[in-house]
Amino acid sequence: MKGADDIREEVPGWSIWRDGAPGGETAAEVGARADGVIAQALASEGETVVFAHGHYLRVLTARWLGLPPEAGRLFALAPATLGILGYEREQRVVVRWNDRCHLVLPSYVWAEQGDLDVRTGDPSVGSGDDRPPPTYVEARRPAQ
Repeated sequence: MKGADDIREEVPGWSIWRDGAPGGETAAEVGARADGVIAQALASEGETVVFAHGHYLRVLTARWLGLPPEAGRLFALAPATLGILGYEREQRVVVRWNDRCHLVLPSYVWAEQGDLDVRTGDPSVGSGDDRPPPTYVEARRPAQ
């Protein structure tokens, strides 16, 4: 499987949002799939839960807001986060995005992972657990 850097060697300036995946769907085709999921959700009673890959969820969000599929590039989405699409009055909106409330980890863990723009002490991370990073002590044998 080729990565973005490999593809850009062959197609300078390539963007998955504009050009699609080589041999895969175009942004318009992914947008059409997202439109179908939105239609199913709107036709169902109650809430709908969607699990999918990040790029697809970004396109789904763009389409929910009435934006073109390519606008999914504007919604950075971290792994294992929650998003809620809903309404404010009659207007479709993003209610919640990149929510990590279900992940009980102190912010320093997220910062160490290089997760988007998370920094140690960021109150939006985890469940409010802002323990400081641990102190590492090297255990040495006593000198003989």
